[in-house]
Amino acid sequence: MGCLPPDLDDPMPAITHSAMWGWLLCLACLGCFCGNTALAAIPMRALILFDNSGSMRQNDPQRLSHLAVQLFLALAGPQDQVGVLAFSDAGVSLCPLTPMRSAALKQACQSRLQTLHFNGQTTDLHAAIKAGLASFPPAGASASRDLVLLLTDGQLDLGPQRRAAEPLTLAAIRETLLPQYLDRGIAVYTLAFTSEADRTLLQEMAQVTRGEFRFIANASTLHTAFSALFMSAKSAASLPIQEGAVVMDSSLQEASLILSKAHPKEPVSLLTPGKQRLQARSTHPGVQWQSTPAYDMIQLTAPEPGTWRVERASGGEQDVAIIGASTLTLEVSLGPDYLEAGEPLTIQARLLEYEHALHDPQKLQAFTVQAELTTPAGERQTIPLQAGPEAGSFTARRTTPEATGQYGLVVRATSATVQRQRMLSFMPQPRCFLPSVLPEPALTVQVALSAACPVFDTLELSAGYVRASAREPATWLPLVTTQPRLFQGTLPAPATDAESSIVVRLRGRRGRQMVFTLFKGPLALPTLARGDPAPDASQPAAPFNWLALGKTVGWQLLTLNVVLGACGTAGWRLYFYTRTRRARHG
Repeated sequence: MGCLPPDLDDPMPAITHSAMWGWLLCLACLGCFCGNTALAAIPMRALILFDNSGSMRQNDPQRLSHLAVQLFLALAGPQDQVGVLAFSDAGVSLCPLTPMRSAALKQACQSRLQTLHFNGQTTDLHAAIKAGLASFPPAGASASRDLVLLLTDGQLDLGPQRRAAEPLTLAAIRETLLPQYLDRGIAVYTLAFTSEADRTLLQEMAQVTRGEFRFIANASTLHTAFSALFMSAKSAASLPIQEGAVVMDSSLQEASLILSKAHPKEPVSLLTPGKQRLQARSTHPGVQWQSTPAYDMIQLTAPEPGTWRVERASGGEQDVAIIGASTLTLEVSLGPDYLEAGEPLTIQARLLEYEHALHDPQKLQAFTVQAELTTPAGERQTIPLQAGPEAGSFTARRTTPEATGQYGLVVRATSATVQRQRMLSFMPQPRCFLPSVLPEPALTVQVALSAACPVFDTLELSAGYVRASAREPATWLPLVTTQPRLFQGTLPAPATDAESSIVVRLRGRRGRQMVFTLFKGPLALPTLARGDPAPDASQPAAPFNWLALGKTVGWQLLTLNVVLGACGTAGWRLYFYTRTRRARHG
């Protein structure tokens, strides 16, 4: 986890009787609490693009955005690189991508951020993300997770002198810069600060580059958004905090509590399982406490197992407990990699102990696993997960939502003494692949690409018959492009009725981050393709039935005679009535 300023460091925790704990605490000593244990095996390179326009002075008069960046820096580990670049008229580097190996490096970066005076005259988003792209090393193999965090409270504004260039600048962002981010595997995490920000563009940036989008209504929740993005970037698990209580277990080696404040002077206390009450100035082994006007950050090393309680006046709905290191972890994945609206969605959770699947049946049965899906409109849906075929796995299958926007997903695994949760987000891709099966002139499989499809670097399609008992066809037939945005192939007639449907496989790549395989189907075969018998001209015709013809003609003549008789009677009566009336009045 991250380091705190030197004057807030507590004495090093006492060494336990476990040799493993002794080794971990030695690492903590060498790193000045900056390298206790890594949050994730994969390090990150994160560049924060910070809006320095004049409107920030009004929207963030207390400079709480600086505290949010400070939190991100504090959470970063020694293997992570973090940089800050301010932008208004142009992008200006405050600190380049630098490994956060010490508190001094973090403090230096934060100090440079505090020199900003929010006095920029424009909001040049193009210059910002262009400078952000140039801040990363040249494209190549990288073992890190690369991302840019863009914080802005406005829209693209080049000022009166360059107003006419804004449409072309927006086009350059969409058509040139974002594809470069995608190709180099740099995700753009966007934070729309206040309703004045261009949420449509910022959400598009995140979706195209496979990042995340957040809307922050006011400065008081900026640090919450930064902590959530940090957990996403680091694939870090967390602990649920319910009614001010968080359950720690013996497998936890390090955790950090980020407790939001209703006002800068709100007192916050922490009650340990042993009933010791801790505060910002308390001294307690394994506890480090950093207090700011927006939040308190409490770093716990080898926390005492049991329930820890947060005591304060406000509700604490925005509190977060991030796991720094644990021998028991929860992994969550969503599939397929290309989530298309209206198509199947699989949620899979796995419990790992010492980086291996948890096999103990007794431990597994003690867990309840469920997910909570939050829609862009704020509606929530609970999804239970059932034990999967693999050891330690739990799965649920749903349909990817149709509505556009960003969805939140929280997966929780809970038992009487252990709690874990993972927070994810996803944005469904619009419907792109439209398959169909045509019976004529032969059995033809077509896949049309809708106008909403993005541009793929590579795309290969194939189709085949699948039996009811098989998951995939034994033989795949390639589908080729016969015209723009249309793939097509002809399949031989099915050998038996057991081959009752067709499956289409799509393999594609879009940038470095998205390499996917999708399956469409099963698609039902048209009626003629099932081998229904057609009329056989070689068979002799049946003899003509004269009796049936006579009966038919007879009934038709009888019906016609009745109708004509009724019409004649009605006509005669009308004629007789008219003649009689004229005679009377003659």
